Amino acid sequence: MTEQNPTAFSRLVSAITQQIEQARGQVRQAVNTAMVQSYWEIGRLIVEHEQQDNRRAEYGKQQLQQLSQQLTERLGKGFDVTILRNMRQFYQSFPKRNAVRTEVKLSMYAPHKPVLKEHWQRLHADPRLLAH
Repeated sequence: MTEQNPTAFSRLVSAITQQIEQARGQVRQAVNTAMVQSYWEIGRLIVEHEQQDNRRAEYGKQQLQQLSQQLTERLGKGFDVTILRNMRQFYQSFPKRNAVRTEVKLSMYAPHKPVLKEHWQRLHADPRLLAH
């Protein structure tokens, strides 16, 4: 066996570490963009549905409860009435699609939008979600 140069080996480890950290950063950015766009689109769908169905507010509450229940059955946690309401509010705050710029990081919206903040925290609570 040949002896390894400790300096060269250390540079190899550093280069690989840097590559992996850079890739993880790109994954986080892609996830951020997809989440912002998805939450905006979900909010748009809810608002447009409500506008088509001009009934009283109580009916709207019942629809959000039904929507929450069915989405939770199909997709799992993360779609309670409060979150759906916040998605709707997110769309109403930025009704023009180009106002939600894709290069803007989720963290810029998160402090003001509870739904985004909650999902952001859930995503970063488990580093395995971003590791692969």
